[in-house]
Amino acid sequence: MSNLMEKEPRNTRKTQKNDFMEKLLDGVEVAWLPLGDVTQYELPTEYLVTSTNYSDEFVTPVLTAGKTFILGYTDEVSGIYKASLVSGYKSNKFNWLSV
Repeated sequence: MSNLMEKEPRNTRKTQKNDFMEKLLDGVEVAWLPLGDVTQYELPTEYLVTSTNYSDEFVTPVLTAGKTFILGYTDEVSGIYKASLVSGYKSNKFNWLSV
């Protein structure tokens, strides 16, 4: 396999992310806190849409915990939660969302 085709080692990507954070926060005082100290987790049970009739013409995103994150858009108006940070427990990712 040529060097161009090889996947970048996982630890190299982690190092690059750490370098980015160090540059971003250079000279800034930071307090690192557990996520639970600054927010609370809420199960989405109350915020499930009833229809799977999604359309790009609608404006409210329907979210999933998987890698796709946004399943589609709904026109439903009840049970909608205005969120800003969404955790994808299946994908181990956090996504910022402004609704």
